[in-house]
Amino acid sequence: MRRLPAETSLLLVTCFAFADEAAHAKEAGYYDDLETVEVTGARDAANAEVGTFTSITPADFKTVAPSLLPDALVLVPSINLRTNSRGETLASIRGSGERQLALLWNGVPINVPWDNRFDLNLLPSAGISSIEVRAGATAQSFGANTAGGVIDVRTGSLDSSQLSFQAGSGDLQVLDGAFAYEKGTFKQSIAFSHFERDGLVSPSSSGQFSASISDLITNTDRNATNVSTRSEIALDKVRLGFSLLWSGTEFGVAPEQGPRIDPGDARFWRLPDTDHNLVALDAEIGEGQSIVTQITMWTQEFDQTIQSFNSTSYTELDETQVDENRTYGGRVSLSHKTASSSTLATVLGHWSQHQETRTEYGSTVAQQERFTHYQFSLAVDHSRQLNDATILAVGLGYDQLNPGETAGRGFGPKFDGVSGSINVSFEAPEGWNFRLGLARKVRLPTMRELFGEALGRFVLNPSLVPEKSWIFEASAQYAWAQGSVEFTPFLTETNDTLDQTRIDVSGDFLRQRINLRGSRHYGIETRADIELLPTLQLEGYVTWSRNRAKTDSVANATRRRYLSDRPNWLARVEARYQLGTRTTFGLNVVYRGAAKSEAGNGDFLSLSPATTVNLSARHSLFGAQNGSNVELFAQVDNLTDEFIEPQLGLPDAGRTLTLGVRALF
Repeated sequence: MRRLPAETSLLLVTCFAFADEAAHAKEAGYYDDLETVEVTGARDAANAEVGTFTSITPADFKTVAPSLLPDALVLVPSINLRTNSRGETLASIRGSGERQLALLWNGVPINVPWDNRFDLNLLPSAGISSIEVRAGATAQSFGANTAGGVIDVRTGSLDSSQLSFQAGSGDLQVLDGAFAYEKGTFKQSIAFSHFERDGLVSPSSSGQFSASISDLITNTDRNATNVSTRSEIALDKVRLGFSLLWSGTEFGVAPEQGPRIDPGDARFWRLPDTDHNLVALDAEIGEGQSIVTQITMWTQEFDQTIQSFNSTSYTELDETQVDENRTYGGRVSLSHKTASSSTLATVLGHWSQHQETRTEYGSTVAQQERFTHYQFSLAVDHSRQLNDATILAVGLGYDQLNPGETAGRGFGPKFDGVSGSINVSFEAPEGWNFRLGLARKVRLPTMRELFGEALGRFVLNPSLVPEKSWIFEASAQYAWAQGSVEFTPFLTETNDTLDQTRIDVSGDFLRQRINLRGSRHYGIETRADIELLPTLQLEGYVTWSRNRAKTDSVANATRRRYLSDRPNWLARVEARYQLGTRTTFGLNVVYRGAAKSEAGNGDFLSLSPATTVNLSARHSLFGAQNGSNVELFAQVDNLTDEFIEPQLGLPDAGRTLTLGVRALF
């Protein structure tokens, strides 16, 4: 559908149609199934979480209707989501870099090792049972490159089967479903999703970002199909599992546009074929006993075709690049648990191959390059209950990256580093909980940073060294009958920060990976969840941070260097009003603070702060809280049509409307 000029009116009409319930809500019903869990210090040492832990479940999707994974991640505190000039939607937490974040699917790492990133828009929300997010001084058992945190997407534990359909602005159409089966000790789930969109709606105040024939942001169409499945069977002291994830996607990449962008520096890309396959087998031996062995093996394939054009007409093809990635990995862990302690020893590793085939338009000769490497991690984590109120958790890890084939660019050196962590949590009387965490984390350079050229846009720098980060956080949480509030000051001090700069090569400004002298991130994260009335719930977070490079200038000593695209404020406040037992109204306000972004000539330009207002309404046709039901959903995002620019020249969508229906059975 074309952009709808009367989104607000349509939502209000829908809301009045929903309002067939009594004006006074029953206390039982709505809040019984809320499952937002924000744990900062469990008293059971055997299951204690270290660092800041957040769990999001489908029961938390009261005011959002996610169709892709980023739609669900908006609920995570301190998370910064942005789409870069490659068309990848990436996440970072508390000002960290996206390559410092580990993304897992049922515990299996799925960041593509070539670049240690993964486009979150390639992952569906259908079939997700929980999203577990860890930040701060996290455990060592997750392996390398976790200074920015860990996101683990879990599937398989579904309360019910469901089928849903959404339609909205930009001719959005989404059909997805998730089905669960359980018999005895066998569990099976399968989920699918088909996503189509003509494009993102352009903010009306910024027409320069729209294609000439529509009101959609240039080249932001997307067509995607996803299938995932999870099987588990429990035998005598053995649990076996199988996970499969497949996605096939075709999409356009929004070019950097606007008055501050040099058209010669923009990418004009389309990706007509992106395929991702993940197959994993896991086993737990000794289930229910004090000593348990866990074994996981996986294989992952990630292939994509990049078409590079010379203008926004996307008619004159310059070059085609085909990327093929193959990864084989495994993890073995041994855990020992007692009533007051837990020890986990882990060996984690993978071997990966990246192959690029580039063909210039009109040429019959293709240039092919092949890169390989292997990486492994060793880790030990131990937690112990010191007394009834205090738990101590410590960890030690070692990570190593060994480049293999480098497409004739010479032999790469070995990169390695030692990591460690310590956490102390204390449960005080009268509802207070306190926690202190300190960690040293290492981020290894990626093969792309070391040897990649990316269609001739990068200058090589194989002399990079790993990042070394010291992470500190302190947390105070107070809980009472009607809610909780938590304050977490944090500080990350990084040496040899991996970044990039622009250098002039024969009149062309090309990118080059570099090690900065260092960087510093500090701030405070505040979370709250408060029941103001039995029918009115308020929750959200506010994070203030400062993100600074430790060097004052770039090469010519006349420009100050900043860390790009790190806003100084991130906030999301959500209010939910329950009308009767069937109808929920939602209001959430999202604030994104000011930031700096690097232009094509190396200058750092300001990104303005922006506030987004979103409205939603959800109505259950049947009163039952459990079992079969049908839900109607309406949502208006960016009600005021605010111009939001998370990265220079790449705005987020303007005002959009989404309508949906979901059947539970």
